[in-house]
Amino acid sequence: MNLYKYITSFTLIDRIGIAAIFLMYAIFSTTLSLGKSVLQYGPIVTYIGLRMLISGIILLVYYCCALQKKIVFERKKDIIGFLNIALFGICASYVLCFWALQHLSIAKSAFLLILSPFFTAFFAWLHKFETFTPKKLLGLLIGALGTIPMLRSEERRVGKECRSR
Repeated sequence: MNLYKYITSFTLIDRIGIAAIFLMYAIFSTTLSLGKSVLQYGPIVTYIGLRMLISGIILLVYYCCALQKKIVFERKKDIIGFLNIALFGICASYVLCFWALQHLSIAKSAFLLILSPFFTAFFAWLHKFETFTPKKLLGLLIGALGTIPMLRSEERRVGKECRSR
């Protein structure tokens, strides 16, 4: 019996998409510990610049070869916007993140990264880009409750260190 005839292309994309999301988060979770160990061997800017250069080349090759499109900036305003995103959205945020990683533990850095959706939601609400529906508030509440075990484990670890001194 051929089961593939019952599977549409959308269900295959959904299954591949979920696997890609899990893979992406698995790779992303290693960046903090890998980044902390790499920072011992060189400056932050070199590491981030090399990382962004490699990922940019991969995306550029995909855009040009797989999609068979040319890179065209129609207006000078597009180039300025692209440079703003590159400088502030990527370079500054990663440099500050890894600079903080030099002075914090990986657990504290991961906890601060976990809080970023809450800050995003707060600033979106503050600038009236977002309204909170009961479903969104429930999601934020579940996410906030998910951070409690991390807070409690850090609290216990710090308490044990203080008592051992």
